[in-house]
Amino acid sequence: MRIGRRTLAMLLTLLLTIGVFAGLTLPASAADGTWELVTDYSSLDTSAVYVIAGNIKGGTTWYALKSSEVTSAANLACGSTLTIANNKITSTVADTDKWKVESTGTSGVYYIKSNQGTYYLQNDGATGSTVTTKSGTDANNQWRIHYAQTSGSSTVTGLYNVGKTRELGCYNSTTWRCYASSNYSNLAGAEVVLYKYVAGTTTTSTLSVSSVADVVITETPYGGLWL
Repeated sequence: MRIGRRTLAMLLTLLLTIGVFAGLTLPASAADGTWELVTDYSSLDTSAVYVIAGNIKGGTTWYALKSSEVTSAANLACGSTLTIANNKITSTVADTDKWKVESTGTSGVYYIKSNQGTYYLQNDGATGSTVTTKSGTDANNQWRIHYAQTSGSSTVTGLYNVGKTRELGCYNSTTWRCYASSNYSNLAGAEVVLYKYVAGTTTTSTLSVSSVADVVITETPYGGLWL
């Protein structure tokens, strides 16, 4: 192929550019994280962030337990209505729907902490069904998670409060409540589960050139160049 000197200069510049950038590491990219259903509650990751999700008496609609720090004698509210597909939350999770867990030192029993600050989920001592948040830890904010209890014909698989021996579940589309076994019918069939945030995988790419063909340049009788 016969080329002129200007074209040759352009080709040489291109080859030099490739040589400079070969092996260049491109900026890292991360896939979006996912909220995945927890199936083992015996040893939870205390560094993770969770959504506490509950249904009403075994219904198909799932509601998040809102993690706002409420210290008055009022039940914690339902947060977002969650969309679930293939054991993952596919809807947007609000910051006020996020919780963390801490070990109590007893296997399978946890403190549940608001991701918004320093308050812990508790069953209020004065009014049996009330669930709020408070600072500090004691037996009234120790919980077994996804823990089934049955009384008569009513089974609740909720958050079981160790201090008050009550089950916490989603009571209706606006509030969550705790009940003793004598009142399990208020939550009969209810289930509470956790969804854990799993970060997306971060990947990096390297720009490389596997080979550059040798170029042989010779003068032609016409003053041009051959490759």
